[in-house]
Amino acid sequence: MTAPTDIAPVASVPFDSRQFRATMGKFATGVTIVTTYHEGQSHGMTANSFLSVSLDPPLVLVSVATRARLHALLAPGCHYGVSVLADDQEALSRHFAGRPIEGLHIPFVWKHGVPLIDNALAHVVARVVDAHPAGITPCTSVRSSIFQAVMDRRCSSLPESTGGWRRSVTPGRKVLSGISGSRSVSCW
Repeated sequence: MTAPTDIAPVASVPFDSRQFRATMGKFATGVTIVTTYHEGQSHGMTANSFLSVSLDPPLVLVSVATRARLHALLAPGCHYGVSVLADDQEALSRHFAGRPIEGLHIPFVWKHGVPLIDNALAHVVARVVDAHPAGITPCTSVRSSIFQAVMDRRCSSLPESTGGWRRSVTPGRKVLSGISGSRSVSCW
């Protein structure tokens, strides 16, 4: 096999951040709400930057903007929860994304002392292992060990993408998919 001759060296290709964002928007993600309990109050934020890192040991990662109120509450050793949202929970996702909805009832359930969104497709309860600064847009990658992962409904994933709120109509249940890409989970 011969090497291609028409490839420019990587260092000489200018980086296009808009193209990168559009490219990554094609990658499927889900919509979650990350929650914790601190000083007598439940706190949460909508996140689609949540992923599994390892099965052994069981680890997850969530990226949190440093300007987010939840950022200071996710220090090493802290516990938090992740709720994977269904289609009928869009109002909750918008509320926790900084667009508060006056009078919205937040249906929490509690597992291991952590508030989680009731009737979500799945819940993960985790403990922060460490956190690392990431990117020019200030955010922190929070690596965490899993205490419990529960699929509250029988579900399978159905990926989508495109960078906007999308609804996937599948036999059974519609689900909500994310802002910078999407991943839907269909239930029956």
